[in-house]
Amino acid sequence: MSVRILIANERPEIRKLLRTFVEKDPRWEICGEAVDGGDAVNKAHLLGPELIILGLGMPVMNGIEAAREIVKFLPEAMMLLCATHVTREQREQALDAGIRGIVAKTRLGEISMALEALLRHETFFASRTGMRSTPEAKSKNPTVSAPVDTSDAVIVLQSFAVSPKIFFCEAVKDGSSPTRDDLLVDPDPLMCTQCSRTYNLHYSNVVRPVMVHLSRLLATDVVESEHPHHSARVSMELTPSNAVN
Repeated sequence: MSVRILIANERPEIRKLLRTFVEKDPRWEICGEAVDGGDAVNKAHLLGPELIILGLGMPVMNGIEAAREIVKFLPEAMMLLCATHVTREQREQALDAGIRGIVAKTRLGEISMALEALLRHETFFASRTGMRSTPEAKSKNPTVSAPVDTSDAVIVLQSFAVSPKIFFCEAVKDGSSPTRDDLLVDPDPLMCTQCSRTYNLHYSNVVRPVMVHLSRLLATDVVESEHPHHSARVSMELTPSNAVN
């Protein structure tokens, strides 16, 4: 019998990505989608899913607030939080609300591992989530390299600085440099729709267009959700174990 999963996120592109990852496993079934926290509570009450993926930044009620309500009538439901960043306080609040795992939006490929862990009645807080665990982490700037030469971007398909087993993408605020050498630059920059902040996208390779598209979607979501306190860089890695085929 399939495990019934409810996806709750305010962004349709994130719901679509989550659905793609979940439906790769025949043991799992998407029983419904919710567009905000209130909708998540209602759908959980109506559908009675075994597992719920909640977005932290949902309107009406955020993911933690929705979890507090859901656990009142569905105490056995396993809940996973999907977030751009979490503070230590938010993590503690999530645990208190009944949430047993957190996955970063920049590492959605870890959804399968997270779901497996929750189904084994374990927690899932990956050590490499890409999320800030404390406010102090925001001020730490990684060592940067020299600016990337974009002249080879049209003909070079693979960076020699990054293992071919990893797809690496970094969105770098205009005027800043990426943290790795020999990355390929996307000629189409990314812009925050709320303040016109511009980011240049750098890829380790462009062999698989689906990876480029996926990483651009994730970077867009992070940039938009960070407004108005934008980071200088947004980095993400996808590996064969968490990539979309």
